[in-house]
Amino acid sequence: FGTSPETWRRFWYWKYYAQVSAPLEVAASSPAFTGTRTVLLIPGTTIGPEFFVPMANRLRRDGFDPVIWAPSDLFTDSLEVGAQRISAQVQKVLASKGVSKLHLVAQCDAGVAARFYAQLLGGNRAIDQLVTFVSAHHGSSAAPVAGWWTGWPALADIKPGSPFMQRLNAAPLPAGLRLTSIY
Repeated sequence: FGTSPETWRRFWYWKYYAQVSAPLEVAASSPAFTGTRTVLLIPGTTIGPEFFVPMANRLRRDGFDPVIWAPSDLFTDSLEVGAQRISAQVQKVLASKGVSKLHLVAQCDAGVAARFYAQLLGGNRAIDQLVTFVSAHHGSSAAPVAGWWTGWPALADIKPGSPFMQRLNAAPLPAGLRLTSIY
């Protein structure tokens, strides 16, 4: 398949097109919610922004203001660089929406980069709630093989025991950070 994240993204999207394109069921009522309404949705490596369309539709239906963002490298660069890009995007969304905090939902490597942003770059001050899913917060034993195959620096970062993982996992969770990891 090659090493392009776009190639893998297209393959994934093709494989799951029917599920991603399924119509949204209409609920009788939306749940009441008071708090931050803006939700930044960030896909990780090999998953493009279209992956989040059903979730964004559901969030919109329930009264949230979803924003989908995917960096051009799809988190194949180092995850510290990814965390810095998340920081810039969060600031951009906060400014454009006129809010001081948002919810952040991130998948795969984006979830690990988002956690780095929250823990080590002060992002916790801009996040009401961080939700990650299929994010290897303690590394992935498959990362070295996948990294050899693709050459993506992000895979070196999520190798168990890598300097990046040691730094991230040694950092304390900021007080008040609401973090949910679904794996």
